[in-house]
Amino acid sequence: MVSISECVISFLKAFADETGKTIENIFTDILEGEPENMAVSPSSSVIVKRYFYGGRKIEKSFTVFLSEYSGANMERKQNTAFIEGLENWINTQNAKKNLPDLGQNRICNGIEAANGMLYQLDQNNTGTYMIQLKVIYTERGR
Repeated sequence: MVSISECVISFLKAFADETGKTIENIFTDILEGEPENMAVSPSSSVIVKRYFYGGRKIEKSFTVFLSEYSGANMERKQNTAFIEGLENWINTQNAKKNLPDLGQNRICNGIEAANGMLYQLDQNNTGTYMIQLKVIYTERGR
């Protein structure tokens, strides 16, 4: 069975900002390689409801990290605009009910993004930006 993380990564690969910028490399859990890469890391999972027939409604939270060059103010402005654009795109997709395909036996009920920000700046002027993401889905009974 495909992981929820993999499904979220596939969903995020569809994003392009107004300049056409996309993120080609999206990893699981940790950032790898050069800047302009992204990682999706699960942070929590809560069973919201259990159904009589064995199914469950689940809220799974993720942190999405983006690595970008951030030494100059102009770079930070562009990075912040990209993060805000991604956050808005995710929330717009949710409003349009254009939700991630979560694979067999799981139906996505919603996806929300919040708190996009610069998380860390290292000594090489590479910034790590983050967005908090929540996926709400129903898992059918086995």
